[in-house]
Amino acid sequence: MAYEVVLNGNTYNLPPFNAGQMRRMVDPVIQKSAQMIALINTTKVENRDLTVDEVKQLSTTQRELAIQHTELLLAALKNQYPELTLDDVETLTPTRISALFNDIYLLTVSGANEPGEK
Repeated sequence: MAYEVVLNGNTYNLPPFNAGQMRRMVDPVIQKSAQMIALINTTKVENRDLTVDEVKQLSTTQRELAIQHTELLLAALKNQYPELTLDDVETLTPTRISALFNDIYLLTVSGANEPGEK
């Protein structure tokens, strides 16, 4: 897997999250995602459809997560490229941003792309 992103025609390596970012920013996003999955799984176990309120809750939470993914992608990139801005990241689609967030999360927990490693 290539850990890089192209923004405005420039290629950037995806750096891992640092420990503070993981604790303060990433962990709450992961927990919120787990809560969404738990709600969906509950409806499956109960063999029922989501209620209107549950659909609204999931939709709202999904948008919150998309915003947080954007902020986290920028935070990780700024570890190595402090000149990048939110405008640079927002040239990507929400789906691409979430995929890149997942890539950075996976490379962080796997130890790939550690600073100083080649």
